[in-house]
Amino acid sequence: MSSLIEPLNVAIAEGLVSKLNGKYHFCHDLIQDSVYSMIEEQDCCIHHNNYDIPSSTPREDARWLILQTQSMLSDISDETLLSYRVMTDYRKVMAMKFLAKLEHSIQQVQPALQPFVTTQIVKLTIDHGLSPVSAIGFAYFGGMVAELGDIRGGYRFTRLAKALVDKIQNCEIAGEVIWLSTESLSFIEPLRTVNEYRIQGQATSMAAGDIHWACWNKTSYCVALLWCGVKLSAVKEAFICNRRFIEEHNHLTTLYYLKIVERTVITFIGGESRIISDEELTRIVKENKNPYQLSIVYFQKMLLSLVFNDYHELKKSSEKFMKVRVPSWVLLSIHAGHFFIASLASFRIYRETRDTSWAKKGKQYKERIVSWNEQGSSWNFEHRSFLLEAEESYSEGKLYDAKMSYDKAISSASQHKFVQEEALSCELAAVFYLDQGEKSMALQYLKCAQQRFLEWGAFAIVRTL
Repeated sequence: MSSLIEPLNVAIAEGLVSKLNGKYHFCHDLIQDSVYSMIEEQDCCIHHNNYDIPSSTPREDARWLILQTQSMLSDISDETLLSYRVMTDYRKVMAMKFLAKLEHSIQQVQPALQPFVTTQIVKLTIDHGLSPVSAIGFAYFGGMVAELGDIRGGYRFTRLAKALVDKIQNCEIAGEVIWLSTESLSFIEPLRTVNEYRIQGQATSMAAGDIHWACWNKTSYCVALLWCGVKLSAVKEAFICNRRFIEEHNHLTTLYYLKIVERTVITFIGGESRIISDEELTRIVKENKNPYQLSIVYFQKMLLSLVFNDYHELKKSSEKFMKVRVPSWVLLSIHAGHFFIASLASFRIYRETRDTSWAKKGKQYKERIVSWNEQGSSWNFEHRSFLLEAEESYSEGKLYDAKMSYDKAISSASQHKFVQEEALSCELAAVFYLDQGEKSMALQYLKCAQQRFLEWGAFAIVRTL
């Protein structure tokens, strides 16, 4: 849009963009493309050259920048920030709008650079006052603090972001802030409770005419239903409804995310997917050059092969997932599922191959789940911690510890209403007992797995068991 030319010119004054012979210059093609797509062709010509945000950076430098910013904010109370002076410098306000536009697109295509955008928004706010988009910077910053291991500290900033939206009454960014704060809250409160906030996010976005964040909130809601243990028939209907909504508004990014996971839902229930073939979906995602979408394709394959006990596919898809997975600076709810399933897969592959690198990966992924259980929501993570302890003990030959942990995982999953992971725990326990030659015990756990998968509506899994 031509209205973005003014903030681009202000960004030049702020040292964020350079301009030569009437052309705007950026150092990274992906940033260049994302900004170019927002500006009418006749209004600008963007070429590859210099940009204040680096094209690449050591992860440790970005980590230091986040921690430094957190330290600066530790001396400022939430009450002070909520009553902070308003940014009056029009040039700074427009520069903030430009940076806020970059946040989500840069997270998708070049996440390594996001800390530099986010901390710049926070710093401009502290130095010059609150702008209409300051809340976006604090929301993303909270996700970054949480990703570094401080779940509660991160939620402080996402909660602050929501309060800022309420104060400033900027409906245009409310959907994005609600989506981000809900992602952080997924690690602190029961998953089913948190998921309802995404409905509010969609409604708020639609009221503001923000189709982009309406689609993201609705898609995240559907994906979370799968992990909440909601009956698969209801999950399938929610996906169908959401797909129609997204197709109506032609929001292709969320459409491909949705189709990837919808195929998994249909596979669990049983029957052929008429959405899109596996080969076609993989081809489209690769052509999009979106690393997040590609990692989700391989993650879903890893999940299916684990549940259906297809070791060959499990090893292949696990290798591809771990190869293409792009480390994110913002902690998202999908990461919980990624680390959980990747840890289970790694321990299984280690038992088959005795390659210690897989045992190491299993432990690393497990540590994240355990830390979220200790710092965040035991409702969401206790049963997962127990199951990973069982699989680790099984892999190390600690048979008594494995038996105890499998039972704890099953009991905890049942108590917290995660029927699908209660079923998975029973299935893996049956594999364990069968490997020990205890066929009667294996049969008991296998029957329990069948009952729980049947209760969930995963008829295809029941048939394979």
